[in-house]
Parts: sequence; C-alpha cells; structure tokens
Amino acid sequence: MTYCSACALRTMYEGKYFAKIDKDSIDMGLTMDLMRRARNIIYQALESLDDAGFIRKDIPDTLMEMLNEVVGDLENTI
Repeated sequence: MTYCSACALRTMYEGKYFAKIDKDSIDMGLTMDLMRRARNIIYQALESLDDAGFIRKDIPDTLMEMLNEVVGDLENTI
C-alpha cells in the first residue's frame, strides 16, 4: 500500500480498480459524447445561417465544404 496520492491514481487507472472493459466503456462514452456535441454544433451553425436569412446558394462554399467534411468524419466514425 502506498500513501502517494498520484501513485494511487495511476494504479487506479492502470487496472487495480478499473478492468480493461471499463476503460473501453469510458472511451466509447467519451467518443459518443464528442460526436453528439459535434452534431449539435453543426445543427446550431446551420440554424444560425437560416435565422440570418441565408439560403443554401448564399452560404460560402468554403463553409459548406467544412461542415460537410465534419459530417463525413462523423459518419466515418460511426
């Protein structure tokens, strides 16, 4: 047993308290949350453009390419 708090945290993450499956579950949960946030940001961006009166042809090509690239990355992640 150690009284070093940093050592105890390292040991906790390395498997003393969390099994491999738990680490995988944490990673998947974090990934899903980040994907949800990215989709929400894209939705908000498109809503803001719509609220500002932009129609599809008025949105700069570079912006649409960027949004489509993020959507493509999300689809590839799934």
